[in-house]
Amino acid sequence: TCIGGLPVAEDERLLRKGCDVVVGTPGRLAALMVDRGCLDPSCIDMLVLDEADRLTESPFYEDVLRMVQRFDAERPYQMVALSATFHGRSVERLERVRSARAKREGRELFVCEATSTPVSVVHYKLECGEDGRDGTQE
Repeated sequence: TCIGGLPVAEDERLLRKGCDVVVGTPGRLAALMVDRGCLDPSCIDMLVLDEADRLTESPFYEDVLRMVQRFDAERPYQMVALSATFHGRSVERLERVRSARAKREGRELFVCEATSTPVSVVHYKLECGEDGRDGTQE
């Protein structure tokens, strides 16, 4: 996990060792990729933007653009943008992020309308004690 406000040296050390998944704030990831060169954009297969409507606002938006513009134009990657509250401006800005690299490859941006939880989904609540256990015996 790479987040701002903490020493960047530890993030650099861990990235240089190698990893399969990197989670971080847009600013820290952009700094590691663009400014410090220790997050190789050619190794990215998928970019997941959680709370994407918020990431299309400043200053996050500029950091996301800085990262995507570094991706190799010849290497495919998938961008998944998730949000419960997409609005017109956020969709327009996501299209700009997508087209910063993928437009010439003919990729499309799909926006799914808000839906309710399917009837077939069952939700369960499991009460846990203070120790984090659910009280059942193994």
